Amino acid sequence: MMTKRYVFSKAAMCIEENFKLEGFRFIKSNSRILKKYYGGFNLILLHVLDYSPIFQIELFLSVRIDIVENIVNDFIPNRNPQFMKYTETIGTSYKELSGAKENLIEISTEKELDNAINEFIKIIRDKGLAFFEKYQNIEMVNAEIKKQILNKEYNYIGIIMQSLSLMKLCNDPDFDVLCDKYKELYVPFVGQEITGRKALDNLIKYLKAM
Repeated sequence: MMTKRYVFSKAAMCIEENFKLEGFRFIKSNSRILKKYYGGFNLILLHVLDYSPIFQIELFLSVRIDIVENIVNDFIPNRNPQFMKYTETIGTSYKELSGAKENLIEISTEKELDNAINEFIKIIRDKGLAFFEKYQNIEMVNAEIKKQILNKEYNYIGIIMQSLSLMKLCNDPDFDVLCDKYKELYVPFVGQEITGRKALDNLIKYLKAM
């Protein structure tokens, strides 16, 4: 009988094997498939949901730009220090890359597991590697995240802080105008109405002084 650990381990090791030449390694200690590059890392992340004998496997891809995350992590309130080294700057998912209705593949047999792994490998090969290459470019990340916020797709503090930091680092001419605009768009989590806005103000003050 398959277990959650078996499903995850087999999927992670098979993906690692197929992308070793690109520099990806399965880091068992934090359950991530990582490729480090100068200034950050690319990440392949699997989640397995256990509804034994049925399992659902989710796939996420993301890029971390250290210089951005190091700024944000100094200001975002109540962030776990252990989590800081793994924060990601921009991400995508199996659903977004493939056009599937859900960000998961459901399996209950060994053959279905193999098929799911092959599907993930194919989508990473066909589209994921291009995503990684594109968004290691800080200018590309700046443009994409700014668009997401202005389209009101996201308004939480982490992504707003990321966008402000990206704009400053990219010398984006929209920075000064969007400092005020982002304050209007920001919707604090319950309980962070005061601390969140104070952290945002402190970040903006820091960035303007850079």
